[in-house]
Amino acid sequence: MMSVPRAWGLCCALVAAVLLVLTPMPVVGQGIAVTVTLEQPTVKTVIAPAGQSGAPGVTIVYDFLLRNTTTAATSFSLALTTSPRWKASLLVSKAGKVGPLSPGQVITVPVAVTIPKNAVVGSTGSTTLAATSADKPRVSGQDTVTTTAVPSSGLILTMDDQQLARPGASVRYRATVTNGSDWAHRVTIWGRSLQDWPVTATAGSVTTVTIPAGQSVEVMFEVAVPVSAASTFEDALVVTVEVQGPESARLQAVGVTTIQ
Repeated sequence: MMSVPRAWGLCCALVAAVLLVLTPMPVVGQGIAVTVTLEQPTVKTVIAPAGQSGAPGVTIVYDFLLRNTTTAATSFSLALTTSPRWKASLLVSKAGKVGPLSPGQVITVPVAVTIPKNAVVGSTGSTTLAATSADKPRVSGQDTVTTTAVPSSGLILTMDDQQLARPGASVRYRATVTNGSDWAHRVTIWGRSLQDWPVTATAGSVTTVTIPAGQSVEVMFEVAVPVSAASTFEDALVVTVEVQGPESARLQAVGVTTIQ
């Protein structure tokens, strides 16, 4: 005769087996709600370009990008800070303001950074551009570019720094490249207008020339001012000298044209 505890155990096992058979098992993919959250990329208001290097005393022009991330047209106030205190200035921006920009519009904000003549080779300087919406102060952004001081190639670039012109007229800038090193340098020289005004040079838009040691070369750039240019409007001519060869380097100079 079966004992009571053993009979009770068998009864419980039988009930569990019946429940296991009768209980429907969940099927993967049926009746299961899955929530997927996609991370949206952050749209930045200010985007800095890649950093560059130059010899002490050299000016480098950076093209920052400014985007209107709002759903309405707005203007922006701009501010520059540097660390350490290297000279930096906004080009073609009246009183540090730009706009209005339409929703989603992206423009270029050129910034000139000058490496101090007494900068130690290997030292770096940070330049930060901050932009704040005039209509929505909470809409703002900033980004930073780093400039590195490197040994000089021995080349020196000088140019007229500013000119006055009338709408429809032309203005000329003389750029001089002097080779102060003990060997010849082959360089490419070109200019561009930040307002995309027509620019021509004495030997074409791009000039490639070899400069012997101790000698100089001059290139005249002519900027054509559109008839539609408004009074007090400004443009900046950026002249670039690219040094060819293993000791590649870049020099830049800026000339500002103000419309009378």
